[in-house]
Amino acid sequence: MRFEIFALFNSKINRSFSFIAIFSIAVFCQTAFAQTIAKGPPTGQKGKPPVIVIPGLIGSELVNKETDEVVWFDLQRSKTDDLRLPISANLEKNRDNLVPRDILRNIKYLKFLPETEIYQKLAASLEIPGDYKEGKWDAPSENGFQDTYYVFPYDWRRDNVENARLLNRRMAELKTKLKRSDLKFNIVAHSMGGLIARYAAMYGDTDLPNGTRRLVPTWAGAKHINKIFLVGTPNEGSISSLNALVKGYALGGGGINIPFIQSLSKYDMFTLPAIFQLLPHSGTIRVFDENLKPLKIDIYNPETWEKYGWAVYD
Repeated sequence: MRFEIFALFNSKINRSFSFIAIFSIAVFCQTAFAQTIAKGPPTGQKGKPPVIVIPGLIGSELVNKETDEVVWFDLQRSKTDDLRLPISANLEKNRDNLVPRDILRNIKYLKFLPETEIYQKLAASLEIPGDYKEGKWDAPSENGFQDTYYVFPYDWRRDNVENARLLNRRMAELKTKLKRSDLKFNIVAHSMGGLIARYAAMYGDTDLPNGTRRLVPTWAGAKHINKIFLVGTPNEGSISSLNALVKGYALGGGGINIPFIQSLSKYDMFTLPAIFQLLPHSGTIRVFDENLKPLKIDIYNPETWEKYGWAVYD
C-alpha cells in the first residue's frame, strides 16, 4: 500500500491564529499545490485524482441548522446562538444547533472595508491553473472521480477524532456514490485540518479506546488516500492554543480586541475540545522566568493552571 505525507512549514514554529496568516498560506498555495497535485500517480483514469481541501481551526463557516443564520464568521455575536459548547464528560452529547456549511472563502472584518480572502485563493488555484472543478459530496457529478476537488468544512470546536472519523466515512460514501471502490484522494490540509487528515489515515473510523490503552495505528484510512499535504500543521501542538485558553483569542490579531468585532474569550475556548487537543505535547515547550531561568511546568497538571491563575474558574 503506497501512501505519502508531505509537510510544509515546521510544526514547532509558534503560529498565530490570525486570519492574515491563513490568507498568506492560501496565497502560497495558489502556485505551489495546484501544480504539485496535478502530477499525481497513475490511477488507471484519464484525469487527475480528486482533491479534498480541509481548513484549519476557525476556518469553517458555522450556521444554525434551524434558522440558517450565519454564526461564524460574523462581525458580532448572535443574539440567539453562542459559540460555546455545552459542557459534560460525554463529548458526543455536547452539541448545539450549529453545523458547518462551507469553508471560509472570504470575510469582512468591518462593513466599510473590502473583503479579506481566506481560502478562496486556494480554491481558485485548483480551478485555474489546476483545471479542477468543485464537486459536491452528496451529489457528485458523473466524472467526480477525476479533475474534481471537494471541500471538507467541519465544526472546528468539536473533537478532532470525531471529525477525522467523519472524514473517513465521507470518503467511503463518496467512493460508493461514484462506483469507484479503488479511488484514492489527494488531501490538502491546513493547520488543525492536518491533524484530522492524519488521524483519518492512521486509524480510519476507529474511536479512541477507553482507559489508558494506547491506540495502535492500523492505517485503515490509507485505502482512501493517495497523498496528504500538511500545511502549517502543529503535529507536536501549538503554544498559541495555550495562550488562547489563558487569554482568549482576538480576531484582530496581536491580542488586541477590536470594537464591534466578535472575539473568542477564554470562557469560550474552555468549552472547545479541539483547542485542548492543540496544546503542546509533553516535553516540547521551554518556559523561563523573568530572570531567564528555566522553569519546569507541566501544562497537563491542573495544579499548574491554579498556581498561575490560568483556570477559568479562578
